[in-house]
Amino acid sequence: MKRLAFLLLAFSLAVFAQSNTGTITGTVFDQSQAVMNGVKITATNLGTNLAQTATTNHDGIYSIPALEPGAYRLTLERAGFKKLIREPITVEGSGTVALDFNLTTAPGLASVSGLPCGTSASLRTRTSCGRRYVYSARRVL
Repeated sequence: MKRLAFLLLAFSLAVFAQSNTGTITGTVFDQSQAVMNGVKITATNLGTNLAQTATTNHDGIYSIPALEPGAYRLTLERAGFKKLIREPITVEGSGTVALDFNLTTAPGLASVSGLPCGTSASLRTRTSCGRRYVYSARRVL
């Protein structure tokens, strides 16, 4: 009986280790090539319409793991920037797709540079974050 339990456990681990899912990963930059944190990335499977989301970290890096093989639409969103949509992006089983993106400032807003310190794009004044400056994102009339 113990031997049967051991064999079942070993078989289960072997099946679990053989993952047939892929990952989409990359870095998001603004138009001045500064990394962007807090960007929401949504990967939508075009065949099933199931979606998974991730958010860029303080280094602008995102990762969306455990994606079933197929074609996906990636949507990138952050306040003060134009929404970016890319499709189709093909994910293969056990593979990684590396994609970097550049977001541009939304129309009617002054330039927003980087926001590397977890700041938002709403009415910020010049602030030192150790790496670069953040400028006001006030509406230009």
